[in-house]
Amino acid sequence: MTNKQMVFVQAAMVFLYLFLVSIIHVKLLEQASGALRLYPYIVFGQSAYIPVGCLLGLQHIAAVWKGEKRVRWSMRTWFFVVFPFLYLLLIPYIIPLNSLLPVVMITNPSISPVIQVVFGYILVSTMKEK
Repeated sequence: MTNKQMVFVQAAMVFLYLFLVSIIHVKLLEQASGALRLYPYIVFGQSAYIPVGCLLGLQHIAAVWKGEKRVRWSMRTWFFVVFPFLYLLLIPYIIPLNSLLPVVMITNPSISPVIQVVFGYILVSTMKEK
């Protein structure tokens, strides 16, 4: 597959995924407001955009998996980037602990989708051949 074709496939997949996420988001919001089932809505909101970052790193996945070697992740990147992102996504929403960061940063609705996309991209881009 050429680079132009890969970019088109990525764009189409991201568009379809975001369309699907918007439909699921509306249904979960209706459930959360009607039946007071907040937990599925919160978990979905904190993890829905991670696959978008993975789709953005699709070219890297294709390049790494062309070889027949095993794949591993860079542990240094995981320690310094992935774990802090997981901290921002999970605390205080899913794991009820006090946060070390300011409340304004944790509760800002714009930060979570950005962290999710970057988290998904880093998750994919740290893959290396063993």
